[in-house]
Amino acid sequence: MVRTELGKRAGWMSRMIFLLMGKSPEKDSQTLSYLMEEAKENLVSGEYYSDKKVTATTPQSYDLEAGSQLLDAVDTYIGKYIDPHSPLSARLD
Repeated sequence: MVRTELGKRAGWMSRMIFLLMGKSPEKDSQTLSYLMEEAKENLVSGEYYSDKKVTATTPQSYDLEAGSQLLDAVDTYIGKYIDPHSPLSARLD
């Protein structure tokens, strides 16, 4: 979790969670920089990286049905805000 301005207007509890558990944007971007700069043969395709190393994900992250339900929920909530000519709108059709 990255400490950003997203939680700025959230309640005090959310702000405390971001403050205590979140990484600074600079620290969190180190993994992305590592992935961009590292030689392709030193990386594992399809894996999740955190802190510059392959990290296990939860079993839920492989649940395609749950993923589909999540996308449907996102479509329901934000679909009306997406420009119909945007590539993002392709899923909404």
